[in-house]
Amino acid sequence: MNVNLISIESSANRSSAALLRAQGARVVVAQSVSDAGQGHAEQLLPMIDGLLAQTGLSRHDLSGVVFGQGPGGFTGLRIACGMAQGLGLGLDIPVFPVSSLLAVAEHVRPVAQGALVVSIIDARMKEAFVAAYRETGATELECLQPPCLVAADQLPTLIGQLKDRAASGRTDAVPVVLAGSGVREFAGPLALPGVSSASDIEPDAGTMALVGLRAWHDGRFILADQAAPLYVRDKVAFTASERAQGQGGNPKAVPLAVEGQAGEAVSASHDTDRLWPSLAPFLARYTVARMSSEDIDSVVDIERKLQSHPWTAGNFRDSLAAGYPAWVVRADGEIIAFSLQLFAPDVSHLLLIGVLPKWQGKGVGAGLLAWGESCLRDSGLDMQMLEVRPSNERAIAFYRKHGYAQIGVRKGYYPAGRGQSEDAWIFQKAVVS
Repeated sequence: MNVNLISIESSANRSSAALLRAQGARVVVAQSVSDAGQGHAEQLLPMIDGLLAQTGLSRHDLSGVVFGQGPGGFTGLRIACGMAQGLGLGLDIPVFPVSSLLAVAEHVRPVAQGALVVSIIDARMKEAFVAAYRETGATELECLQPPCLVAADQLPTLIGQLKDRAASGRTDAVPVVLAGSGVREFAGPLALPGVSSASDIEPDAGTMALVGLRAWHDGRFILADQAAPLYVRDKVAFTASERAQGQGGNPKAVPLAVEGQAGEAVSASHDTDRLWPSLAPFLARYTVARMSSEDIDSVVDIERKLQSHPWTAGNFRDSLAAGYPAWVVRADGEIIAFSLQLFAPDVSHLLLIGVLPKWQGKGVGAGLLAWGESCLRDSGLDMQMLEVRPSNERAIAFYRKHGYAQIGVRKGYYPAGRGQSEDAWIFQKAVVS
């Protein structure tokens, strides 16, 4: 089957268009690039027409449209998305969005085998758009950190946390590669030991077209009217009064800690009856405390009762050392449930949640989930993500019941034994007041 994809990218100063032609195993990509910095809307359509003319194809020969969805410049993202929608609707063909940060990581992938690739794009205002991927040899890069906004002076901290997570369960060192325009812009904070960098990499339509081809074969293209840019900056300007107080950028770029020491019982500090109705009766019946190293044996025992590929005690110790929010629930002194989160600058990631089988069905899981959501709100976040096996129908029903919706799929994410793997369904919930 022949596949012809046009690709559009205009998230930064450079705009580009690419034409990918796949005839069986033979794949050819032609690309046109403009460094003009302005006029993306006027430049892209002539680029597309020129690429088609070079190959003797017409727009009606196209199979689909790939576009850079960001993050990046607001106007550029709207141009690429709008153009993809126009072509898709006009030609009745599907479209596929590709993150600009993923495109940067894919660009350095050939020289980053087995590495943690951190894509960093200058977001101006002393901030950076960041995402992290692990190169495992699989068809797709493994996403460890979805796109987020980070204050420049917090980049070393985030990179250290990502490196710890990538190294979890491994005995060898994980190589780290930083790539993107932010590497050059923030060279001072990013002068880190044992880290290599590629500062001249920008997202380009040719790389996105190759990502799009994999998505085409996987059946992941979407209808044109579903195309949307990816924004991770909610607030781009502060008032004069706010700036006078030293504020700037996105308030979410500064993660805040949840109070309470390891092993210390804690309670909610907000209007739980209004925001989380399941939380008040839960806290009245059970005790919630920060997980401590003394709790790990009990937590691992629960994990082994629930998972075919459970986390090890070492995984939990590493997570506590990295400062991940981790909780245990006690009833009559016995640990009956636990959860583990990762607070990134723009999103919370629910890594694990588990309840002893004999305590399931009694509201413990719902209460602990609500507790974690309340904690991320206290830390200035309003979104939580998680992964779940498609075969875990009970967990899927649980998350959907509590407001989580599927937003994507990670191919081959979970080990399934005998060299096999299972996809991960990605769920997300906006936790709003």
